[in-house]
Formats: sequence, structure tokens, C-alpha cells
Amino acid sequence: MLLLLLLLLLLLLLLLLLLLLLLLLLLLLLLLLLLLVQQQQKQQQQQQQLLLLLLLLLLLLLLLLLLLLLLLLLLQLLLLLLLLLLLLLLLLLPLQLLLLLLLLLLLLQLLLLLLLLLLLLLLLLLLLLLLLLLLLLQQLILLLPLEQQLLLLLVIIIIIIIIIIIIIIIIIIIIIIIIIIIIVIIIIIIIIIIIIIIIIIIIIIIIIIIIIIIIIIVIIIIIIIIIIVIIMIIIIVILLHHLLLLIIIIVILLLLLLLLLLLSSSSSS
Repeated sequence: MLLLLLLLLLLLLLLLLLLLLLLLLLLLLLLLLLLLVQQQQKQQQQQQQLLLLLLLLLLLLLLLLLLLLLLLLLLQLLLLLLLLLLLLLLLLLPLQLLLLLLLLLLLLQLLLLLLLLLLLLLLLLLLLLLLLLLLLLQQLILLLPLEQQLLLLLVIIIIIIIIIIIIIIIIIIIIIIIIIIIIVIIIIIIIIIIIIIIIIIIIIIIIIIIIIIIIIIVIIIIIIIIIIVIIMIIIIVILLHHLLLLIIIIVILLLLLLLLLLLSSSSSS
């Protein structure tokens, strides 16, 4: 699981590299537009304004991509911190909870990748729509007076800025939600771990008390058995002593009887 998590982090790094390549492509596009601006300096002022507008739009899109890249880096750092936390909890967590935490982190990583891919697609679609819109409005803008052209440029710039701000706010809200979900999951897991540890400690204490009670009962039984055996031995000794006295008395009586018989036989003779 840890290796899989590391692979996902590497995939996220590759995604960052792809974003960097996209930035480079946009920079090349900017350079091309700058060359077009330089080549068309002798043309009409209105076309130059359109090219400047294109440059401005591309710069704003570049700014948005840079912000996305920054957010990606922050999320990457967050995932690395979570990975370090998991590595630190390896010695504390049970295996099942650790696997559950790794699975949740994996799901969050996949969710983050999907989210970033969707944002990147939306950004590319926005770029294409803006370019198409400018191409469609090019002739219309050229037909307008200079003041109206400037006003239209200002409106387009404001709309683009508002769209970028909305996208940034949505991204920040999503990131905050992801961070809150991760924090809640970690807190829940820590609470579960604490409860499990408390239950294990209580079970161990109960088992120790039961073992102590069993040992005490066994000791008492052994003592009772020893006492009973001692009493039986004493009784047997006492009975044996009385039996010995009885045998001595019987022997004495037999000897006396024999003596009497001898005396009687001698007197008769």
C-alpha cells in the first residue's frame, strides 16, 4: 500500500510536469503573438489592440495556471505530510486501521487527480472559447469606434478577471473541503484507536483480575486439601496408636490366660 501511495505521488508529480509543459506552450504562444504584434506594427491600430487583448487574455490564463500549479504543490505537500504521518503511525496503529487509512488516502489522492484534470480541461476549454470569441468578434470590434473598442476591451477583461476569481474561489473551497475531510478522518481514526486501546486495557485488567482470583481459589483449595490430609494423617496415627495399645492388652491377656492354664495343669498333677 505504501508503494502504491508513492506511485500516486509520482503520478501527481508527473501531472505537475505536464502543467509546466502547458505553461511553456502558452509562453511560446505569447512569444508568437508578440512577434505578430511586432510584425503588424505598421498596420492599423485596431488590430494591434486586438493582439494586445489576446496577449492580456493569455497572460491572465497563465496566471490562473500558475495558481493551479501552486495549489497542486500545496496539495502535494499535504499528501507528503500525510504519508509521513502514516509512516509514524506504523508503530501505533493496528494493521486493519492502517490499511483503512491508506485506502482513504488513496481515494483522496485519486479524487484530487480527477479534480485537477477536470480543472485543467475546463481551463483549456475556456482558452479555446475565448480565442474563438475573439476571432468571431474581431470584425465587429474593428468596425466599432475607438472609445467603444476600449470599453469592450475593459468589459472583456473584467469578465475574465471575474471568471478567474470564481475558479480560484471554487478551487480553494474544494481544497478546504478535502483538508477538512482528511482532518476529520484522522480525528475519527485517532478516537477509534483510543477507544480500542482503552477496551484492550480494560480486557487485560479483567483477565488479570480473573487470573488472580483463580490463583487465590486454587491456593485456598490446595491449603484445604493439605489441611484435610494432615487431619487424616493425625487421625490415622491416633487410630494406629490405639490399635497398638489394644494389641498389647490382648497379648497380655493371652499370656495371663496361658499362665493360668499352666498353673491349673500343674496343680492337678
